[in-house]
Amino acid sequence: MPDLRVPPAVTFAFEKVVAKVCDQAKLETEDWPLKARELLNHLSERWREGVEMGLNTEAAQSRALEMFGPPKLVARSLREVWWKRLMFQRRCRT
Repeated sequence: MPDLRVPPAVTFAFEKVVAKVCDQAKLETEDWPLKARELLNHLSERWREGVEMGLNTEAAQSRALEMFGPPKLVARSLREVWWKRLMFQRRCRT
């Protein structure tokens, strides 16, 4: 059911997690919206899968967040190594 709509409260909870991940990943300003949308879509798809499996809204939300992983680890996987940030990110250059 691709037309299954994610409830606003669930979307808000997902947005908070995504904002935390993007902040901890220290993304470039231009990359933030694209990565945030990608992560939010990923969480929404996992929520839909949970609902299709017969879970209620809260259980599907918990399942999606559990499958997503801890925000700190997800952010670490998105973060570029320090020397690449220093050399190539506009906000880190002197």
